[in-house]
Amino acid sequence: MKKTACYALTAQGARLAQRLAEALDGDLFAPERRNIAGARGFRSLPALTAETFRAYRAHIFVGAAGIVLRCIAPHLGHKSRDPAVLVCDQRGKNVISLLSGHPGGANALAERVAALSGGRAVITTATDTEGLPALDLLAKEAGCTPVDPAEFTALQSALLDGEPVFLADPRRLFPAPEECLRVERIEDIPAGSFHIIVDHLRHPPCSGRLRLAAPPVYAGVGCRKGVPAEDILAALDAALDETGLERAALAGLASATLKEHEAGLLEAARRLGLPVRFFDAGQITETPVPHPCSKAGKILGTPPTSVCEASALLAAGPGAALLSGKRIYRSVTAAFAASISAPLRIIGIGPGDMRHMSADALAGLAASRVIIGYSLYLNLIPQELRRGKECLAGNMRREKDRCNAAVDAARAGKPTALVCSGDAGIYGMAGLVFELLEQRGLMESIAVEVIPGIPALCAAAALLGAPLMHDFACVSLSDLLTPWELIIRRVEAALRADFVLALYNPRSKGRPAHLETVIDSARRERDPRTPVGLARQAYREGQTVDICDLSAFDASRADMLSLVIIGNTSTRRIGNKMVTPRGYCLGQDPVSSQAPFS
Repeated sequence: MKKTACYALTAQGARLAQRLAEALDGDLFAPERRNIAGARGFRSLPALTAETFRAYRAHIFVGAAGIVLRCIAPHLGHKSRDPAVLVCDQRGKNVISLLSGHPGGANALAERVAALSGGRAVITTATDTEGLPALDLLAKEAGCTPVDPAEFTALQSALLDGEPVFLADPRRLFPAPEECLRVERIEDIPAGSFHIIVDHLRHPPCSGRLRLAAPPVYAGVGCRKGVPAEDILAALDAALDETGLERAALAGLASATLKEHEAGLLEAARRLGLPVRFFDAGQITETPVPHPCSKAGKILGTPPTSVCEASALLAAGPGAALLSGKRIYRSVTAAFAASISAPLRIIGIGPGDMRHMSADALAGLAASRVIIGYSLYLNLIPQELRRGKECLAGNMRREKDRCNAAVDAARAGKPTALVCSGDAGIYGMAGLVFELLEQRGLMESIAVEVIPGIPALCAAAALLGAPLMHDFACVSLSDLLTPWELIIRRVEAALRADFVLALYNPRSKGRPAHLETVIDSARRERDPRTPVGLARQAYREGQTVDICDLSAFDASRADMLSLVIIGNTSTRRIGNKMVTPRGYCLGQDPVSSQAPFS
């Protein structure tokens, strides 16, 4: 089952619902009588909603708000648990965030749906209309678990009323809004004031205090065979009490693979509502621990080790550190660990607008507290995706500085996005980040995810037609990092081999003649009528697209925001498009649209 459900109530609305379901990779629902292709038919929307409301994380209804309200009303619970609900008219002009604007992500989803439909997002939450940060959304993005979520409302109201709200966050894990007054110690918070405490340690509740448990803590458990769940739960309770760790920070249990069928451990995890992970003997032995035990090693058939300490560290992942070493409670041992570093996502933003970003890219930006990138690319990202983030813009030729800053931010526990235009792995920052992590000895300390984006050559090719249908070569003409002699040798080899040639960074003020040299080489190898395409600012404001013969191509029209594609000996124009045939046999007669597939 997918995460998003799209509902159509009218025939015209079905067309919009289909588009949204395809763009958001969602399930489509429509009345049976409409017989909509690809849709699951329903007879009663209230009956369907009763079935689907808790099964999906987001619901988009294309129809009247009143109908939707009556359908979802019986199923509403608490805003921390309710899914996102959106309603939009059948033309997509107004996209209303109806339910779970912040916790469920309905506000952000409304912005995205509006971008897809060409309409406007209707957001009514006070924090958004007043331009103030939403504390519950900031907590979610930072990976903080609210200990007392009921206090969100009181503190949010205090911010809206302009009252002082203090923040005690020693490790600076929470993306503090400007309106909050940061203090270094909890003792520095004035008595009776509204305040937020971000910590993995336990603090007593009080009115006006919002406690956020962070970072996620993992409990490693070792136990004898046949230990009942009650003993394991009692040991964990005692360990949490003795260490002063906040129960809400506990994100999962972990142990050795030898215990994956241990009924008591599985039942304890079920009662806590937490996942449990198991690690094999090799993984546990390879993890350094402060309190190895020969008995544990004998059971696993390995050198001395500590199952609870090693499994806690392994579950916490890269950058993990023990918060509490092994504690022994009769037949159960327990240890706690947390990841000190945060994820670093290297995100390809494509051309830079929401319509051409993947769902993973949007989710990665939403989950990040820090966004770092070259100033031009950073400014391309829509404001709604940057709102409430720490944005660090850099200059051209300072790539190493930006990558190091991203690594440092992740090491400090801040979920970080390093953004690149197009795809991060094509003339982007992904490779440099890995090189720097290797150089700094941090490959095992930081979790890095590379999120792909639409590459510039694909964006340009789509605007030009289909010039890359057959084999092609891609070359950057920038000689800042690659000697020009090597670049031109690669270009000439590609031309002789009859590759279509895609040229990045074709021309700059500092090297105005490089592209002309390449064009001269192409004129020696190719027919003068060979199509050459130029796309500038592809899918951005100021976009221009042009196709001309090789003999007439004017290199002075290109710049660093352009991409040039030189056709091969098969490339030709079809209408106003540039096409490189793949070689399909079309035959003499047009194929009937009714012919069956074979």
